[in-house]
Amino acid sequence: MSRVLVIGLQEITHDLLLPWVRQGFLPNIASLIDKGSVGRLHARAPLITPHGWANILTGVQAGRHGIFDYWQRDTDGVFRESTSENLRVPAVWDHLHNTGLRCTFLNVPLTDPPPDLDGLVAAAAKSGSPSREHFSPRDTYDRLAAAGIAYRPEATAPGGRKKKDYIGLFDIETPKTAQAFEFLLESRPWDFALVYFVDAAMAQHYFWSDMLEGGNNPYCDVVLSAYRNLDAAIGRLADSAGPNTNIFLLSECGAGPI
Repeated sequence: MSRVLVIGLQEITHDLLLPWVRQGFLPNIASLIDKGSVGRLHARAPLITPHGWANILTGVQAGRHGIFDYWQRDTDGVFRESTSENLRVPAVWDHLHNTGLRCTFLNVPLTDPPPDLDGLVAAAAKSGSPSREHFSPRDTYDRLAAAGIAYRPEATAPGGRKKKDYIGLFDIETPKTAQAFEFLLESRPWDFALVYFVDAAMAQHYFWSDMLEGGNNPYCDVVLSAYRNLDAAIGRLADSAGPNTNIFLLSECGAGPI
């Protein structure tokens, strides 16, 4: 039986993706398009990551799944961060578990705390770097550490960074994330896997205007660098998954200038 690998790319947009595919900058994505199909999906407002991913993970809208934003007012009137426990309907991992399929979820929004399933979860930490409590089974964290592999999928987030840090940052950090994802995908059998990269969104939020400026702006290629490194990561994961794997790329919404 063939298996399924879904690669989520936060806020990646066709407005950049398709021209760069045509220009030859993204050969692995181009190969997937040539062998399959590509299309635009229209995201539902509000264009907020937890809301978009709750839609994706459950197949229903917020009126049913109950998640609208990063923080929501609880029944006691207090605002708390949205987590997997706020989902009011079954998510894709529940359906997979009920059919006996083994699954892996890596850095996917709304997987903290890790859901109960037959497989592996490296949850997206609500804040800061993931710790042992974000992994299920817990010893997965120990095996990563023993292998000397850094699991820091949020390493390209801006927290405390200076703008100049981003020159070459994606060349360093995106391959590390891909290495960690590859290690985890190879660590136990799976029928369905979903992994999530934040790198495109981080580049676009802070460097879109530099990209438009072009010319001698030293940051004009940061967004392209993020896309090219994601393309290399996709190729690496596709090779690791093997030929008997159906691969899907998706994002929860697009992006553009502010």
